[in-house]
Amino acid sequence: MAIAHCMGRGLQIRGQEKMTKTLFGKLILIISITLIVTFIVTGVALFAYLQQSMTSSKVSELKLAAEDVSNMYNEYLSESSNPVVKNIFQRNIARIEQTTGALIWIVDTNGRIIDGVTNPSVLKNTLKFDGTYYSLIDPRQTADVVKNGEDIQTSGDFYGLFKDIGQDILTVAELKQIKTDGITGKFIVYTFVKMPEVYQTRQNAINMYIAWGAIAIFGVLISLYFITRRMTKPIKEMSIATAKMAKGEMGQRVSERSRDEIGELAKSFNLMAESLENLEGMRRDFVANVSHELRTPMTSMRGFIDAILDGTVEPGKQDYYLKIVREETSRLSRLVDDLLDLSRMQSGKIYAEMFLIDINEITRRSIIKLESLILQKNISIQTFFDEEDCKVRADSDLIDRVLINLLSNAIKFTPENGAIQIATRLDENRVYVSISDSGEGMSNDDASQVFERFYKADKSRGTIQTGTGLGLSIAREIIRLHNGDIYVTSELGKGSTFEFWLNK
Repeated sequence: MAIAHCMGRGLQIRGQEKMTKTLFGKLILIISITLIVTFIVTGVALFAYLQQSMTSSKVSELKLAAEDVSNMYNEYLSESSNPVVKNIFQRNIARIEQTTGALIWIVDTNGRIIDGVTNPSVLKNTLKFDGTYYSLIDPRQTADVVKNGEDIQTSGDFYGLFKDIGQDILTVAELKQIKTDGITGKFIVYTFVKMPEVYQTRQNAINMYIAWGAIAIFGVLISLYFITRRMTKPIKEMSIATAKMAKGEMGQRVSERSRDEIGELAKSFNLMAESLENLEGMRRDFVANVSHELRTPMTSMRGFIDAILDGTVEPGKQDYYLKIVREETSRLSRLVDDLLDLSRMQSGKIYAEMFLIDINEITRRSIIKLESLILQKNISIQTFFDEEDCKVRADSDLIDRVLINLLSNAIKFTPENGAIQIATRLDENRVYVSISDSGEGMSNDDASQVFERFYKADKSRGTIQTGTGLGLSIAREIIRLHNGDIYVTSELGKGSTFEFWLNK
C-alpha cells in the first residue's frame, strides 16, 4: 500500500511538472499567480484603508458626540439646581452613549470625573475614589489636554485605565470651555469606544471582499482554462504535426479556427507544410531523375567496357565503342556541371555581372556558334530586329548561354529543311527576345512543365532525347537573376515559341 501510494504520488508530481512545462500550463500558472497576488495586495490595501477610514469615521462621530455633550453640560450648569434638568441631562448622555456605543465622561482639569461613570466596578482598580467622585490616577491621562490644549486620539488601554478589560479602547478627549454666565473654567469630555466595534465593520467588509473575490477568481480561472486551452490547442496541433513532418509525413495540416495571431500562425504553418510537401515531392522526383539520368549512360558504358575486356567486341570495332563511351562520359560531365550550376544559381552563389550589351549582337554570335548543326539539317534562320542596336543591361556570358540553349532546342525539334525565327522587339522599358521553331509543338501539359528539372517533352521520340534535361531550368534561373521572365507558347503541329524579356 505504501509503495502504491508513493508511486501514485510520484505520478501526480510528474503530471504537475509536465503540465507546468507546457505553454497551456505556464499560462494558467502565471495568470493564476498574478490574480492571487493582485487579490492579496488589493486586500492588504483595502484592509489598511478600512482601518484608517473606520477609525477616522468613528473619531468624527465621537467628536460630534462630545460637542453635543459639551453644549448639554453648559445648559445643565445654568440650571443645575433643578433636579429635573439633571435627570434630562443624564438621560441625554445615556442616549448618546447608546447611539455611539461609547462611554462618555465629563472630567474637570484635575482629573475628577464629574459625570459619566456608569459602571465603576469594572474600573475600580484603575480609578481612585474619594467617597464622592472617581478620579483618573495617571497624570498623563489629562496632561496633554490640560497643559497643551490638544485633543487626544489614541487607542489602547489609555495609560492603564482599561488594562483589566483586555480590549483596545479608542479614546477621544477634548478640552471644552464653560460658557454659562457667572461660572468660569474648563472641563474635558472623554469618549471611549471598544475597538472591536470598529474592527467588526472593517471585518465585515473584508469578509465580503474575500467571498466575492474568491468567486470572481474562481470564475476567471474557469474561463481562463477554456480560453487558454482553445488558444494553445492549435499550437499543440502544430507541435504534433511538426514532429510527424520530421519523420517524413509531409501531409500534415492544422485547423485555422480564428483570425488572430494564432490563426495567422496556423495559416502560415499550413502554407509552409504545403511548400515542404511540394519540395519533398520535387526532391523525390529530382533523385529519381538524377538516378535515371546517371544509370542509363553508366549501364551503357559498363556494357561496352565489359564487352571490350571480355573480348566480345572485335579489335576493329573497339575504337567505335570507346568513342561512344567517351561521348557518354562527356554527357555525364555536362550533367554534373549543369547540376552544380543550377544548384549554385538557386542558392544565390552565382551573380549576374551587369554591363550594357547589344542583345542583337549576342544573338548573332549564338547563331554562328551553332552554324554546323543548322547546316546539317538545312534549317533556315530568319531574324527580325526592331532596332539595329538593342541595348540591355545584362551579363553577356549568361545571356549567351540562354540563347545557345533555346536555339539548340529549336534546332533539335525542327525537322530538316525547316525554319527558325529569331526576333527582338522593344516595349516601353523591356526588350523581348523570342525563338520560334517549326517543329511538332507541345501539349499544354508539356508546356506547363517544360522548365522543370529533367523534364523532357515528347517522350515518345527517343531518338532526340539527348541532353541533360536541365537546360531550360538553367535558362529560367539565369533570366530570374536578371529580374526578367521566360515562358513558352506552343501548339501541337505548329511549333513552339520561347520568349524572355530583360530590362531595357
